[in-house]
Amino acid sequence: MRVSFLLLVAAAACQRPADHFDVDVVPLARGTEPASFAEPRVTRAAVELPPVRARSTVTREPSTAMTPAEVQQLTIGVDVSGAQGQELSLELSLPDGTMYQRLSQTLGPDPWHPQHVDFVVPVTGTWIDSFDLTGTWDSHVYLGPAELLHDTFELKP
Repeated sequence: MRVSFLLLVAAAACQRPADHFDVDVVPLARGTEPASFAEPRVTRAAVELPPVRARSTVTREPSTAMTPAEVQQLTIGVDVSGAQGQELSLELSLPDGTMYQRLSQTLGPDPWHPQHVDFVVPVTGTWIDSFDLTGTWDSHVYLGPAELLHDTFELKP
């Protein structure tokens, strides 16, 4: 029995593959379509973006410098999440409230990954140093027209 089965398998393996197959197609009754042939159903779902969050840090270079004569530059680092492709702006105001400088940068398109932007403000050789602009400065961070953060830092006399 085993030998005859092996001979049958060996004989089938030596056969040429068929050029065509005969298939019987039976039409289905209306309304009984299998799920794999049914029309695809496309629905649009609203994707909720993550909330916008931000924080900023002010770094002096060198880190121990406190006066305009000592500080070479200020770096205002801003970490943002939940924002996409919008303009992130930093406005620095003098101690008397007058706007000193506005810097902007466009954020990347991915709101699900945090983004970091460094705004570098030179101090040495600028009006800050030349006119000894000391006191409490304001930094405002905007995402488009909306203010995200307000912070202060001090340059001592």
